[in-house]
Amino acid sequence: KTDVYSLGVILYEILTGRRPYEGRSPMKLLMEMVRRPVVNPREVAPDVPGEVAELCAQCIDREPEVRPDAREIKEILDRWLDGVEQDRRRLAAARARLSAATTLRDAYETRREELVKRRMALDDEVARLGLATPDDVREGSWGRQQTLVEDELGLQQSFAETVKAANQSLGEYETPEAHALLAALFRDRSEEAAGAGNASDALYARALVQEHDDGTHATWLADKGTVVSHCAGTVRVERQVPLGPLLLRRAVD
Repeated sequence: KTDVYSLGVILYEILTGRRPYEGRSPMKLLMEMVRRPVVNPREVAPDVPGEVAELCAQCIDREPEVRPDAREIKEILDRWLDGVEQDRRRLAAARARLSAATTLRDAYETRREELVKRRMALDDEVARLGLATPDDVREGSWGRQQTLVEDELGLQQSFAETVKAANQSLGEYETPEAHALLAALFRDRSEEAAGAGNASDALYARALVQEHDDGTHATWLADKGTVVSHCAGTVRVERQVPLGPLLLRRAVD
């Protein structure tokens, strides 16, 4: 039973990072052990599994008959360590999937920026075309329009693949990084949909931001309307118009 007590002290330090009793001298340490019961490991480290915390507390109980035998200790610690190893493997798998999702996200954002520039340039080109423009010039512009539309559809597929990879990471093991990635993606999607006047898509994406947000987007989610300036060749001033919980952007006349 003395060995069990020693094991309990070591286990307590492993679980909590501190000793069950503290004293500046052997006498003061002994008085601590006599005067007060040990603090349960879960009160110091709430993440400690309940069964392991109870085992630890029993091992260092002042009453020897309360202390468990070696077989019981082994069974409980084996179950705990098996669970720790499973969690380690799940976390490793989740991080691998998250790495893939991050790579997809980066490629998606690069592609999106490229397509935005192409869309702006093509819109400007179309605006300059008049009735006197030769048919072959207009047909070339229409061909570029069709190619751009197809590429934009491909971009939506890239977005879906990124979201899928991040959700697969969460399916393996929930990490703050995966939630943060999804919250940022859905915020961008909500803003794009709101800017396009698509209320239903914007609301849906906004709800997904709320689901994954850790507080990073709290100000954006609580925004009640601001005036925003966009500079892209020209200055466009907009205001956000409440639509239920959604804020749609409308140009200021």
